[in-house]
Amino acid sequence: MPPTSSKYRPEKTFDPHKGQPLGGNTLFTFTFSPPPITNNDKLQLDQIESKNQPTPDEVYNDRNADFTLISSDSVSFKIHKYHLLSESTVFRDMLSVPRFSLRVPTVTLTDPTFETARVLRLFLDFLQKRSPPEPSPEVLVTLRLLIRFVDKYDCQLVSYALRFYSKKLFSVKSIGCDSLFILGSNLGDIEYCAEAIRNGKHLVWQPASSNSEFSEQWTTPEEQRLGTIGPEYEGASMFDVRTWTVSNIAKIPPKFLAALMRASLRVDAQKWENADIKPDDWEVMAKEFIRLMRYEQVRMGD
Repeated sequence: MPPTSSKYRPEKTFDPHKGQPLGGNTLFTFTFSPPPITNNDKLQLDQIESKNQPTPDEVYNDRNADFTLISSDSVSFKIHKYHLLSESTVFRDMLSVPRFSLRVPTVTLTDPTFETARVLRLFLDFLQKRSPPEPSPEVLVTLRLLIRFVDKYDCQLVSYALRFYSKKLFSVKSIGCDSLFILGSNLGDIEYCAEAIRNGKHLVWQPASSNSEFSEQWTTPEEQRLGTIGPEYEGASMFDVRTWTVSNIAKIPPKFLAALMRASLRVDAQKWENADIKPDDWEVMAKEFIRLMRYEQVRMGD
């Protein structure tokens, strides 16, 4: 093998024009010159760099900030890092790493489901005690994703704040009691789920087209891949788990789902068939749900 230098003495050398060997002492010099960069090349590079730059958030864009969070959908949030350091042990440990000792450290989040701009925006609303948006189906979707975010980054104060805020969703008529139960189960809040059951009333499934936009946002890509086994049964009670899609069932932790199904046995089967469940039935079902979940907590020593 020749040495790595651009000049070396080959064992056999040839004249490429004559096809004859040259003297053994002939030296070859290889020179590599890249083509010059044109103005058009510079323009293309500038455009690529511009596309890679995150979009600044309209609210959280403090010029004096000492920390930048970039969402998985490329939106930058410039904030003061003491907010994060006082709230999250995970971020505190992360920023103690030497590579984050820069003047304005930046953390880029990557999860496409719950580390998006809308989740970060709501997280910062709670963290910095700004007024969160008015309760709505869209906020419900974001809250459910935010639960995963605060669990991952161990944000206890924000967790308490979103639990308190979640109670306001009961006043939104366009949010179904089944969705509230799902949110409560993701919060791990037994009483919240029981209140959702009490609000079952006479709510029944409507044609899928009436809430398809909400359903698309409500279901994560992982849940969508599980399929549906057909749409919900139009006219059936929203708390008849037999009529739920697979993706909705997948949203509920197994213990909460099992307790809901067992509690529903307290209601006469014919009432489920006719979607004719009375307020007293919902109360009985809610109390049975609480009893089952409390029993499980005691059994597990929680």
